[in-house]
Amino acid sequence: MKKLSLSWLFQFQQLLEIGSFTETALKLNLSQQSLSRNMHELESWAGQPLILRLPGRLQLTPGGQQLYQALPELLSSLQQAYQPINQSQSDQRIGISALWNQILPLSLLLNHLQSNPELEIAPLGEPDILAFILAGELQLGLLGSDPGQGFQSLALPELNWFLVGSPKFAQAESLPYFSCDSPEHPDPLRTAHDAIPVPAHCIGSVNSLHLLLEFLNSGMCAGYLPWPLVKTAVQHDQLQIYHQLSVAPIKPHAVWLGELSPTLQNWLIALQEALSESL
Repeated sequence: MKKLSLSWLFQFQQLLEIGSFTETALKLNLSQQSLSRNMHELESWAGQPLILRLPGRLQLTPGGQQLYQALPELLSSLQQAYQPINQSQSDQRIGISALWNQILPLSLLLNHLQSNPELEIAPLGEPDILAFILAGELQLGLLGSDPGQGFQSLALPELNWFLVGSPKFAQAESLPYFSCDSPEHPDPLRTAHDAIPVPAHCIGSVNSLHLLLEFLNSGMCAGYLPWPLVKTAVQHDQLQIYHQLSVAPIKPHAVWLGELSPTLQNWLIALQEALSESL
């Protein structure tokens, strides 16, 4: 029998409360394919269909209704199972989403960890971060989106997207660009509502914003990046900003439950200050 995942239950609960795969995936910063796959895994664990997709709405099967009614007990049992076996382990654990790993300079995290050796950083998907916070396995999470109700959260500075590249492309008739094929965010050039000043055509993709920055610095193409990654290269005239995209900015949040320890409170304040300076 498949092992039940706490994150599957959390996503199932969110899906039923929101009522839409599209909106739930957007809120949880997942692709619809990932959310659908996880719901199929949950149905496989349950051994029966749980949700029927009907035109304009979702409907629970009898098995889905039973699972929904049993959610509080299941979540409580799993939270106990996730409690650390070794109570001497650090109780200063921070979950960081993949998007945070991409948008924050690595030196920033390293400096904070060197200053606070008691902290533990765990790279996780956003739904897993929320699930582990509920389970008490994480004391703080850094997300690329608003966690919604049920959590304490702090909005951090928004990050805007910029179309950037080598100055040599500024007069190009058609701008060659690389996209970032990442599950955490769509290609801004395909979702932008405003007209880009120069026609752009995609010539390839990478799976990392840091790797995209390397391609841009090489002068072989243009691309889009959030400001923290653009700032240094622009200041050193390596890259030129062509356009600020009007797509929705990244809205990072810190999220937790209960009261943060003084160490985590101070770490969060320092992170806010460092992030503001990087902007």
